[in-house]
Amino acid sequence: MLFEKTYGIDLGSSSVKVYSFFRNKTYIEKNMIASKGRKIIAMGNEAYEMFEKSPTDIAVASPMTFGMITNLELQEIVLYSMIRKIDHILGFGAVMYFTVPLDMTAVEKRAYFHVANGHWLKKNRVFMVEAPIADAIAMGVNLEDPEGNMIVNIGAQSTEVSIITDGKIIISKKIPLGGRQMNESICSEIRKRYNLQIGTRTAKRLKIVRTMFQLLKSTVCMSAPLL
Repeated sequence: MLFEKTYGIDLGSSSVKVYSFFRNKTYIEKNMIASKGRKIIAMGNEAYEMFEKSPTDIAVASPMTFGMITNLELQEIVLYSMIRKIDHILGFGAVMYFTVPLDMTAVEKRAYFHVANGHWLKKNRVFMVEAPIADAIAMGVNLEDPEGNMIVNIGAQSTEVSIITDGKIIISKKIPLGGRQMNESICSEIRKRYNLQIGTRTAKRLKIVRTMFQLLKSTVCMSAPLL
């Protein structure tokens, strides 16, 4: 079709990434919904700004847990909202490529079809790409290379390690440990060591700053002349 829209979509526990083939651009929003009772008051980045700051009567949560869709309706709303922002269309008749976990069940696969063809999004064609293959392509790995390549994807709530060779996934292992658990560990350590309570958003910033400092320190050490 001449005006058919095509998207590459990665639904994560923390963020949603949508690549528009027509615009050749990637859009990223937080995969979060803020609600008060049954009323949705914010989505995406706007909802994330309310995370750990909102009153007790406002709930802020993600429709995905450990890389799996746990609330079909809310996940469809987040995706629909993003596509409307990108192309200002109603979300009908598009082609959607979803990156999906390697070990999905038939029920979990149907969830992706439902998200793309539910109440707001309709008549969309759905294709699924195994996450390790999608990650390898994104990093510029030659899938036809006979040598093995290790792909490590550290997500918000899980980490997946895969070995790819000659375009095939030889082995893949997923563990329920990701960036969010690291943030929670930082919160716990700060509380125990300094008797100071911080939120996971602050812990994430500390983690990023610490990582950048270590990288900078390593770069300086490697570039320093030998005395």
